[in-house]
Amino acid sequence: MKAVQLREIVWYELLVVWRQRVVLYGTLMACAVLMFVSVVIRALLLKFDTGDQATRLQVSTIALINLFPTLLIFIMLLLPVLVADAFARDEGYRIADAIRVTAIPRWLFLLGKLLSVAVVSVLCLLFLSIIVMVGWQFFISPYNVSDILGVWVLVMLPAALLQPPLVVLLCSGRRTRRSASLLAIGLLFLFLFLIFVEALRSDIVLTNYLNPGKPLFLKYVSFYGTEQELEAQGVVPVRPADLLLTSAFGLIEMIGVFFIVWRLSLRRALN
Repeated sequence: MKAVQLREIVWYELLVVWRQRVVLYGTLMACAVLMFVSVVIRALLLKFDTGDQATRLQVSTIALINLFPTLLIFIMLLLPVLVADAFARDEGYRIADAIRVTAIPRWLFLLGKLLSVAVVSVLCLLFLSIIVMVGWQFFISPYNVSDILGVWVLVMLPAALLQPPLVVLLCSGRRTRRSASLLAIGLLFLFLFLIFVEALRSDIVLTNYLNPGKPLFLKYVSFYGTEQELEAQGVVPVRPADLLLTSAFGLIEMIGVFFIVWRLSLRRALN
């Protein structure tokens, strides 16, 4: 029974997001930016082309990964602003009041909201990734698929699953869509500041994992290479274990915020 209710909540939210078109337009704009950056990188690749097939494959792979920070910024910072009004929208349509008098548990309603946001984020990520990766393969240069998929699984997918739902949870107490969007914009600048603060460190410490801006994700795709290459450049390498720890702490962080929002929503319903 609860599985059916959860599925219907997620499906309804997906339909609402599709009808509003805001996420669609934002994704298309991000696609245009990624295409423009790809053209710039392609010109640089042609300028430094050595003609060696192995070197060309390696350079093409690193160049494609250097495109991922742009995609990561959209998924982690800009997309949450577009979906931040998920709860405030229900307040405006009185859906929240209708949910309170039904047999749907509050925690299930919250979970359905988060799952729908996560699905939207992953779909946007898939769309942009397919466009970029297929276009790069056919119009720019072949690349090492295993390296790209590794970055996608370790960085891009966790970022899409964790960051937008977290921002939606933090904005869930807003009564109007405007206030929710403004709070999301404020969180965007806060995350940017936290990422900048951690970027000033020359080593990896516990605060890197606990930072809600998840700076290690951005650092990994911005400075990609072998440990020996990065250490030669004076850059502390981010290892896959660091990314997994960041994802684990991010999941714990989201579960904690979920519990707090759930308890506050129950108290608000009683009052």
